[in-house]
Amino acid sequence: MNLPSMIRRGAFVLTLSLTALPLSPFVSARAQSLEEMAVMAMNIGQEDLLKKALERGANANGRVADHTLLGYAVLTGRAGAVSTLVRRGADINLPTGPANQQRPPLALALQTNRQDYDMFDMTLALLRLGADPKTLQALPARSAIQFAHLTLYQAVLAAGGSPSDPGPGGKMVFHFVVEATSEALRRALTGCERGQLDRLQALEKMLAVSITEGADLTKPINGRPLLSYALSNGMFDFADAILGAGVSATQAGSDNQRPIQIAYNYALPNGERCSGSAEELAWRPAFRSEVVIAQEKMTGRLLRSMLQSP
Repeated sequence: MNLPSMIRRGAFVLTLSLTALPLSPFVSARAQSLEEMAVMAMNIGQEDLLKKALERGANANGRVADHTLLGYAVLTGRAGAVSTLVRRGADINLPTGPANQQRPPLALALQTNRQDYDMFDMTLALLRLGADPKTLQALPARSAIQFAHLTLYQAVLAAGGSPSDPGPGGKMVFHFVVEATSEALRRALTGCERGQLDRLQALEKMLAVSITEGADLTKPINGRPLLSYALSNGMFDFADAILGAGVSATQAGSDNQRPIQIAYNYALPNGERCSGSAEELAWRPAFRSEVVIAQEKMTGRLLRSMLQSP
């Protein structure tokens, strides 16, 4: 029997089973069988049968083996089933999984799906249905930063997350964005792939969103003033935003260097030797020139502040 025939037969049998059940109150064993039927319905992609199982008394927060029904919906990638279960009372933040690996469905979505942009479809669906983004040390926000996924980052903030949420080691989410942007800038300046510049641009937008959402621009990063960090890593547009927020342009950092010294002494990192044609690689020298121009503008701004200060 081929796979489509097996699926059709399974759906037919499941339909008969659900239709034949009486409407009187169910004992525990029967409720469990209904939940197993709900899982079967999700596995074969039959959302109408999932709804029927719930109508017949399946517990939307029930468990089958290691997972809640919502956990199975996430594992099978059934966003429609997730929505159905939540509408029928499923707790979207109820941990699921083996006893020693209990995780919220949102964390399950991020840790089990394919490592490409498709993995975020379920995550976005959960966030839009009310999942708590402050889970497992801000995992949703950190995943968005790791993959430079602007839409997911915006969804995390819209769902109640914050650039100030703590991640591993107590480091706030915003500083993870700053560090990722710095590394992306270095790779764009030195690497051979145009995609590195695309990643940088996405992360820069995440920086801008973080600032709009109230990121603290005065808190040191890794023990250094944020302005010093930005200037020493060539992040001159970000440094401009920091100054615009009222940070002093003349105050010396923890390394006793003033911002003007850091900006003036910044040197572009050496680029890798690339095998592509000159036309294919034209983006890199053009981008490096943009950074040099930004450095000159920032140096001029800081120098003007120094000369005008009392």
